[in-house]
Amino acid sequence: MASDALAVPILIGLGVDELSVSVPAIPAIKAMVKRLSLAECRLLAQEVVQMGTAGEVRARLAAFAD
Repeated sequence: MASDALAVPILIGLGVDELSVSVPAIPAIKAMVKRLSLAECRLLAQEVVQMGTAGEVRARLAAFAD
């Protein structure tokens, strides 16, 4: 799951502090983590855990990534 760039902000927002990522994905995920704000990730995680469908979560994550 940590190799999915859309999932990384949620994982960080939920307090995950170690990510297991496939080797090809390491550079991109590492760069992403450096750009993310912990406060924003926490707010995003709080928001998506209250959503009712996976589609809603995916749409919100896509908007967050933009």
